[in-house]
Amino acid sequence: MANFNENEVWAVIVAGGKGTRLFPWSSHNRAKQFCLLNANCTFTQGVIDNLLAAGVRNDHIIILVTTPEQYQLAVQQAGARNIISPFIYTIPPHLDYAGAMVKGTEIIYAEHDPEGIVICTPADQYIVPDENFKETIGNAVEGAKNGLAIVIGAKVNDLVTAAGCGHAIYDPEDKATCKKIKEFVEKPDLETMEKILRAGNSACNTGINVWQTITLLGKVCSSDIDHNGLKTDALMEKIGDPYLVVGKFPWYDCGTLGALYEISEKTPHHKNATLGGGEVDRYECRNSLFLCDKGYRLHATGVTDDAVVVSTIDGHPAVAVVHREASQRVREFAENYERNRALLTHDFSFGARNNIIMRSNISNDAIIGFVGVDQYAINIHKTYSGVIDVYVSKQVISPSFVETC
Repeated sequence: MANFNENEVWAVIVAGGKGTRLFPWSSHNRAKQFCLLNANCTFTQGVIDNLLAAGVRNDHIIILVTTPEQYQLAVQQAGARNIISPFIYTIPPHLDYAGAMVKGTEIIYAEHDPEGIVICTPADQYIVPDENFKETIGNAVEGAKNGLAIVIGAKVNDLVTAAGCGHAIYDPEDKATCKKIKEFVEKPDLETMEKILRAGNSACNTGINVWQTITLLGKVCSSDIDHNGLKTDALMEKIGDPYLVVGKFPWYDCGTLGALYEISEKTPHHKNATLGGGEVDRYECRNSLFLCDKGYRLHATGVTDDAVVVSTIDGHPAVAVVHREASQRVREFAENYERNRALLTHDFSFGARNNIIMRSNISNDAIIGFVGVDQYAINIHKTYSGVIDVYVSKQVISPSFVETC
């Protein structure tokens, strides 16, 4: 049970990003936060479920989006959790995450509860809402009732994951539940990250912030934020004296295909993970992620340590074979497509060599890409019933063939 008064606590879910590192699973048609997190829910629905498990009422949750496409998806997905459309708001995209938190707090203040406690959270992370999570939320709410601006942090041991996050540093002698933050460090290099982890007096910023409306709005408002946006550390500096509550719950930043693979349920022997409503057949595949939308049939052979994505963008089939850890190149892949959307038909290759594309009974409007992988073949075929078969296989290429490619 929640250890706070459910009538005074509100939640703002910020669901306005793009998630380019999961392209083409996520795109402008369906941003990451509206993609499947697992077989049962999307990222946004998972965050809603976490809040409900912590004791927040579903009629005390609002969702912020930035585009009409996001609004429609939010209405559909949140509606399945009994959150109605008047609680979904479209805000200007220039606000960024910190600005969106300010805007959400203003909405709570003006339209719902001028003295409410507000939990702000991103829509694209994975949390196990165990008893530790519920206790952490309760501690943060208690601190916010006392006028503190709270950052909820999580301990992360994985160096790569930690290097991609912001970190709140506190005094190692501070034993209080709400610890005063001495410094924010945003996405440090690996050497700095190793030093931070060894020191032991830090926590990854989960993006979950808790405050009373009047604590925040007495210091900053959304009209103060220009089109360059506002970073979270700068926002906390405006508020003054931010505090940290360190959670012991499992938390994962799911911004990459590699992270999505790590949290997904895997087959017991070959450690493959599969998401989406499409059909997937695998042969001799290991340690790989398969993301396949409904209406497609994916047949994969020999895929190892990589990801295969089969989706739709602007009505066009989109297929990508991607190394799971090539997140930055995936982002380039997505941005390149965005720049060339008017051309519609493009094949992509980023850091990839000796790959083959074949099309059968389908026009050239299928978008095919390889990112950070070598020696794959893709054959895409449209059946007369309208189902699209996608064949992805790892090739054994002879030296003579390589010389001619």
